[in-house]
Amino acid sequence: RLPTLLSMSLAEIFGDTLKKGDGSTVATSEALDGMPLSGFSSPRLGDLAVAPFKPALKTFYDAVKADGKKFEVIVASMDRDEDSFKGSFPEDAPWLAIPFEAGERESTIKKYSPPGVPTLTIVKPNGDVIELEGDGMIGEGKDAFDKWASV
Repeated sequence: RLPTLLSMSLAEIFGDTLKKGDGSTVATSEALDGMPLSGFSSPRLGDLAVAPFKPALKTFYDAVKADGKKFEVIVASMDRDEDSFKGSFPEDAPWLAIPFEAGERESTIKKYSPPGVPTLTIVKPNGDVIELEGDGMIGEGKDAFDKWASV
């Protein structure tokens, strides 16, 4: 019997382990424990839209964290090879990623079908989508987070 969407945890969707920018790993359940919502990002190295998105996402991420909000960004890279993945998810990345070799990377992309590159999809702890294209709202800073958290 397959789990329904409502019974799926983010660990079941993203996989048991997430990668940090420094190359170390963390258990998904530990990294996302107590998070009221998370952002799933789907970048691809070389896509022109990614260049301005990364600094905007980092500004949003830093502002939300500085305000004491519990929030994490999980990267599910759409890159086709590991070298490109390393470019999309550099060592100084403050967020987490589904490892390139993990099957959950492709299944997550397929499940959420990001409408473009890059996209920041906001999800609840059970994987339900709050905002498919949250990337369009990150300029609102913590106000965007508060809107998503109230859903």
